[in-house]
Amino acid sequence: MNENISQLKLLDDDRKDGASVSLRMDKDINYENAHELIDAVKLSLLDSPREITLDVSSMDMMDSSGLKALLQSRRLCDDARVDFRLSSILDSVARVIYMSGFAPMFGM
Repeated sequence: MNENISQLKLLDDDRKDGASVSLRMDKDINYENAHELIDAVKLSLLDSPREITLDVSSMDMMDSSGLKALLQSRRLCDDARVDFRLSSILDSVARVIYMSGFAPMFGM
């Protein structure tokens, strides 16, 4: 069994009216688990929500694969005309996003 599967959790699934989906990463996003975020976003998009919110409060850091996964998640949502938001961003993760120049893409 893959231990990383428990790192991504569906928090609030309000799919009945297509309103929103909230996901939470329980650990850092890195090369070992970045694909799980992409898979969860793709699965969530099947129900045509208006927005997907990713709670990253448990993430202390992310590597370039994690940043790429966030960008790919954002792109998937943009293509589907679904808002993609990050919530509860720690300073260490925000710093990576700012330094990479992608802060405006995440409303920062």
